[in-house]
Amino acid sequence: MLFSNCPLGRTKLWIHAALAFMLAPELLSQSSGSDDCNETTRRLDQPAGYTGESNDTCTVITFSVAGQELHTKDKCWRGGAHYNTSLYRCEGTLVGWKCDPKGNEVLVRTWEGGSCPTLPDISELGELSWDTFKKVPDLLAKALKCVPPKEDSSKDPSAKVEECEDGEEPETISGEVRLGGSGHFHTMWNGNPSGLLGNGLPWWNPFLSPYDSAQTADPYSLQGIMRSVAIHHDVPPGFSLSADVTISHIPAAATDPDHVSVANLVGRLSANGQFDLVQTQPAVGDGGVPATVTQRVTFDGSLVQQLVSGSEAGNVIQSTYPSDLLRLAYLTYIEPVYWWATDPLTLPLFDGIVFAENPGALPDLVEVTREHPGQSGSFPGTRWVVSTAEAVPHPYLFQILDPAGAVWHDATYESYVVRGGFWRPRVIKSTSYLDGTPDGRRVVTEVQILSGEVLSVAEAAQIPGQWDEDILWQVWE
Repeated sequence: MLFSNCPLGRTKLWIHAALAFMLAPELLSQSSGSDDCNETTRRLDQPAGYTGESNDTCTVITFSVAGQELHTKDKCWRGGAHYNTSLYRCEGTLVGWKCDPKGNEVLVRTWEGGSCPTLPDISELGELSWDTFKKVPDLLAKALKCVPPKEDSSKDPSAKVEECEDGEEPETISGEVRLGGSGHFHTMWNGNPSGLLGNGLPWWNPFLSPYDSAQTADPYSLQGIMRSVAIHHDVPPGFSLSADVTISHIPAAATDPDHVSVANLVGRLSANGQFDLVQTQPAVGDGGVPATVTQRVTFDGSLVQQLVSGSEAGNVIQSTYPSDLLRLAYLTYIEPVYWWATDPLTLPLFDGIVFAENPGALPDLVEVTREHPGQSGSFPGTRWVVSTAEAVPHPYLFQILDPAGAVWHDATYESYVVRGGFWRPRVIKSTSYLDGTPDGRRVVTEVQILSGEVLSVAEAAQIPGQWDEDILWQVWE
């Protein structure tokens, strides 16, 4: 194994549940909890999708790169809820049919406390126009994303209807268009979504911003110690892994979080962003009892597909779907693992990048900075602290700074391990300082790799695996 340790009992439970979900497709269906023919149908309580959302209006910074105009967020999600599928109640008479009020389950995710990105004073930068993305400070690139809200999950019971004699459910009309929450339409579809959408869909990557997409330089083109760092921490064809992701929100002047959300991920992902992962996380079940939510999420380069255990339908997301809403409902915990696999050390892969190297505070440490031009000289926009105590240099700290030297984001790296020549830290802890001060508001995301293996090119090419042909999908526009 590339990574291994002895996880807590909680983590073992998640992994066992996730593996059972992968190996037992029958978990995706539920039998009715009632044998009585109550001659009852069901009524819609809440359509699938978002509801009750509220947004913050943000100050917008406009800048241009090589003639391409970009903007920071004009609004960010403050709070709301997302229903994975529609929620029903038993109501109404239907002869020959029975309704079980708890025959299905609906994953409901609720959020609060999201906000606009905090924009530090960047007037020192002068005119916000560059001829290449490599000159854009990471500080500004960070402002392209919103502050994530606090998240909670619940499993709500939903009514299920069956024929009294043979237990068959009413057939959903494949191709039926329904209105979901927040005015988003979706099409109900039985079987492979390509039957509805066709082939040749556009390829995209739901995680990449224009700044990320522009980083295409060969690691061998970097100079100094960072060249060695990039080469030894390069991207393999793919990973098979198990990981815990923890997101903590810490109030100002506090040391302990006031909200923590966690998830375990088991599965495979490739260097080009395709993945097939089973996500398991705690939730509040019916009656307030603790529960576990297990879902499979895949991405094939054109479609994100998700199916929650116990749900009557899965979800299909296309590139036309709003990216912020996609991340919020489906990719919150997958995104940190994606970056661990593809860019764990936040190395800028631009042609012609120049680094400055200086002795660190302790022996065998090197401080590496990437300078950015400002009105009154340059400032160290990004900083790494690299250990040279071993044959392979490893960063242990990464920081994003503003022109005044305040830290707005940092990441620490622990327990490096290697397989097949590819090094990775087993633990990454990233902190966003929302007020630009060490004791201000913070959001901490920790990725802990429990086990993992490097995949071959042929193995990575098989990601994702196939879905069953008889699944009912909600295909979102």
